[in-house]
Amino acid sequence: MAAHFKTGEAYGYWLKKVLGVASVYEQRWTRAALKRVVPQLAADLAEQETRFDTACQSGTVTEIETQGTALCRGWIQAIRAMEKQAASDVGWVGDCLIGIDPETGTKAAIVRENTAAARARAVELLGQDDVIVMTPDDVARLLALIKEPMDEH
Repeated sequence: MAAHFKTGEAYGYWLKKVLGVASVYEQRWTRAALKRVVPQLAADLAEQETRFDTACQSGTVTEIETQGTALCRGWIQAIRAMEKQAASDVGWVGDCLIGIDPETGTKAAIVRENTAAARARAVELLGQDDVIVMTPDDVARLLALIKEPMDEH
C-alpha cells in the first residue's frame, strides 16, 4: 500500500483511519477510565500515539502506515479491554450504568446514589459535562411522567 501514497496522502489516510477507530472508543469511555482499568495498555497506547505523531511529522509513507496500523490495533485492544470490563459488571461501569443514544449523541448515566462524587464519576466516565446524570428514583419519576400522557390515549 505504501507505494500508492505520497507522504501527505498517507498522513490524511491514516489520520482518518486512526480517528475513526479512536472515536469508537471515545464515544463510550475516557482515557482516564482506560488508565484505571488497564494502566499498561493506556501507557502503551499513549506511546504509540507519540510514534504515530512523529511518523506523520517527519516519517516516510511506510513509517506512517506502520505506526498508523499499530495505533489502530491499540485502540481496538482498548475497546476490547473496556468492553470486557463492562460486560463483567452487567452494564455497570464502576458505580454508573452508562447509556448513549447513537442517533442524538445524548449521554446518560444512572448512578446508585445522588451524591456529588457519583455525579463527578459519571462525568469522568463519559468525558463530558453535558451528561444527564440520574438515580433510579429519577428514572422512575421520568417514566411516570411519560406513562401518564400515554395512558390517556
